[in-house]
Amino acid sequence: MKRALSFLLLPALASLLAPFARADVKLPAIFSDHMVLQRNAQVPFWGWASPGETVTVVPGWGAEPVTAQADRQGKWKVLVRTAGAGGPYTVTVRGDNQVVYKDVLLGEVWICSGQSNMDQTLSGYLGQPIVGGNEEIATAATSGLRLFKVKRALSYDPQKDCEGTWTPAGPASAAKFSATGWFFGKLLRKALGVPVGLIHTAWGGTRAEAWTSLEKLKTVNGVDLSPALNRKKIWSNAPTAIFNAMVYPLIPYKVKGVIWYQGESNRREPGLYARLFPAMIQDWRERWGEPELPFFFAQIAPYAYGAPEAVGSALLREAQLETMLTVPGTGMAVLLDMGEKNCIHPRLKRLAGTRLAFWALAKAYGMKGVGYTAPIYKGFKVQKDGRVLVQFDRLGNGLLVKGGELKGFELAGEDKVFHPAQARLTGRARAVLVWSKDVKKPVAVRYCFHNWCVGTLFGVNELPVSSFRSDDWPEKP
Repeated sequence: MKRALSFLLLPALASLLAPFARADVKLPAIFSDHMVLQRNAQVPFWGWASPGETVTVVPGWGAEPVTAQADRQGKWKVLVRTAGAGGPYTVTVRGDNQVVYKDVLLGEVWICSGQSNMDQTLSGYLGQPIVGGNEEIATAATSGLRLFKVKRALSYDPQKDCEGTWTPAGPASAAKFSATGWFFGKLLRKALGVPVGLIHTAWGGTRAEAWTSLEKLKTVNGVDLSPALNRKKIWSNAPTAIFNAMVYPLIPYKVKGVIWYQGESNRREPGLYARLFPAMIQDWRERWGEPELPFFFAQIAPYAYGAPEAVGSALLREAQLETMLTVPGTGMAVLLDMGEKNCIHPRLKRLAGTRLAFWALAKAYGMKGVGYTAPIYKGFKVQKDGRVLVQFDRLGNGLLVKGGELKGFELAGEDKVFHPAQARLTGRARAVLVWSKDVKKPVAVRYCFHNWCVGTLFGVNELPVSSFRSDDWPEKP
């Protein structure tokens, strides 16, 4: 009888002791061997342990160990001061157990995010290559880059962790990594001479809503939140679904900034995107606690979208340009010269990555002399002879024509019907003169304002001028 009673008491005793059971110190997947930590910064380390457990992080570069106590939910967080670029180091995390991270570098850390044109790897898609991709893969081990790729996941609730691990760049890891991100990181590594860590979190065909928190989406007029509220179904374009599973788990890992290539899937609602995209940028900055977090993005490239003369993607490009002009700390890589009429995934990803890197070098690192933006449309004046003088800001050393002659300009009169126009540089290559025999009294001018076009107008720094229009006439996307 006593023996039977003891067996009955054991489960009850175990349940009483359960709250006091010890748990090993654990950190999220973004911390692993081979990771890159942001240099010269207060870098957060965080994770889980037993409630009340003391956790100490011991940096291998000589900084003082930092200690914290896990709260009632077992969560802990410390800030560790990093040194200048260097390594490899070890980082030891001690609690009731010990975790040791090896081959840790201090350098520059960037997030590479967006939809398919960021997600497209150096090995390309089926039938869609990356120019120079195979050479980059073959020589990847010499790049000095470290790579972290977030596994695809979805959730309507913020997740504490994701799947992935830091890997020194090599042929196998580079082949599966973002081509745009790769070329961006490689130029940074070469220009700065420090270790560079890249975090690839991207998903093809996705809308900006999926990359934004539900709290922020509630502040944006016009977003359909019903999928996230009724939770009956989840898919990659469900509002906030990707943010919760592929961005939230990375916060607050210390990063220098973000590069972004997305917008094609939002092209049918450019007006909404004009509100949504700035809100998403603000959302990420608030979540990281970095109100001026550098955020550089690629303007979507021209593509026929089944209707080359339609203006839907031009309106989206316009929304992106407006974001760059109005949201501090942002920059836009114009890709008007690298589109492909019948392929939405341009193969010249080197241009996208390096142009994003120019923005980072000039604005995030203060590198003088680096050209990072082409001239930007300022306004126009109608001359007495009916020709139009188009003026620009940020002229630098002036304008440049590529491809033999200026193409893509149009003029409209009061009837609001646009006609193809001739154009040439004027004023010592600091303005463009535009005219059309079909428009005697022009009231509006446009440049490359269609789904499909090929940019011919550049700055002398060989960066293309964005498509633009002088009017604000209603257009159907």
